[in-house]
Amino acid sequence: MADDDRLVVRSLAQDFAAGVRISAHRHRWRQIVFAEAGVMRVLANRVEYIVPPTTALSAPAGSAHEIRMQTPVRMRTLYLRDDSGDDSGAMAVMGVDALLREMIRAIVARGFLHGDVEDDAAFARVLRAQLRAAPILPFM
Repeated sequence: MADDDRLVVRSLAQDFAAGVRISAHRHRWRQIVFAEAGVMRVLANRVEYIVPPTTALSAPAGSAHEIRMQTPVRMRTLYLRDDSGDDSGAMAVMGVDALLREMIRAIVARGFLHGDVEDDAAFARVLRAQLRAAPILPFM
């Protein structure tokens, strides 16, 4: 899909069987990888991150990573335009509380957020605040 300059958040929902592997790849936008159900292993820079439903992985724009489904997984992913200054540049596992979980679900249900639509822009600002506030967890 070509980038729409108005988009600030895009999303993707996919369900996977246990054992599925998504080979190493990169995204131009920051990726928030969340397992609504199931457990994923994400490999990046020779580091393995475990991502159960209580966490999400923040993958900086341009970072190579591979995803392996340890169990059946309901993956919900957000892609954030990287011009906001929120991206630390480091891969990180963050805690996902009830509000952040429901925000991810709502954005996935909508598909995307446009920066030039007032409600979408407000939703994106709250999302970014929640991501900044989420605790960074050890990945072992």
